[in-house]
Amino acid sequence: INAEYMGSYTHVMKDVRRIIQRVNHIRRTNPKISLTEFVDQNDTSQSNLEKLRDHLDKPVNLVTYKDLFYFMAAPTLCYQLEYARTKSVSKIFLLCRVGEMLVSGALLVILMLQFHIPLMNSSIELYQHGSLIDFIEKLIRLTLPSLYIWLTGFYFLFHSYLNFTAELLRFGDRQFYGEWWNCRNLNEYWRLWNLPVHNWFTRHVYNPLLKRGVSKTAAMNIVFLISAILHEYLVSFSIKTISSVSYTHLTLPTIYSV
Repeated sequence: INAEYMGSYTHVMKDVRRIIQRVNHIRRTNPKISLTEFVDQNDTSQSNLEKLRDHLDKPVNLVTYKDLFYFMAAPTLCYQLEYARTKSVSKIFLLCRVGEMLVSGALLVILMLQFHIPLMNSSIELYQHGSLIDFIEKLIRLTLPSLYIWLTGFYFLFHSYLNFTAELLRFGDRQFYGEWWNCRNLNEYWRLWNLPVHNWFTRHVYNPLLKRGVSKTAAMNIVFLISAILHEYLVSFSIKTISSVSYTHLTLPTIYSV
């Protein structure tokens, strides 16, 4: 099971236990406190608190396997007791997203087979036996198909696939990315291009560090360091070798932006 999923689930369960303890304490000491006042004092949402109150006598039934499986299937990394849900599923919307995935998937295959792989093979041959200038020229020619592959893959995953999954599960929060193409600096880009991961790091790493007295700059650097290590782990696991490519790709722009 994905460590980020279980980390978010464990974090919420810890908060649930803390809030239940506070609710019990308030019921014993000040039973007249309003629900709105408790929400303001304890940094929680009213819908989640109402669900807690309904299950206060039997907290073991607060989270079911159905809730956990829905969280694992939903296009989010942050666990909540309740999510915003749409009223119905639009079949036309689903068909549009399926069409987009078929077209963008076919385009990815074409770009890889016709442009990227041949250029990569010739670049490797030049690196081993050719001149340095020819090798650099091949790398420059790789930038354009690599950019098209990245943009097509981004559209496939963050727009088509995640919206398809959200519509299928009636998941209400559809903001999977921001306007990263209008960013003025790298800091804005890293915050906007992948909002599910950004929200997870903000909730479970960045904010807890700030609560422990860590400065914003140090907390941001720690977040990027952990993100770089996790990305490197994923890449190394996929290609079965440690190359530090993802780590360098994430840390160097961060150092530059700071």
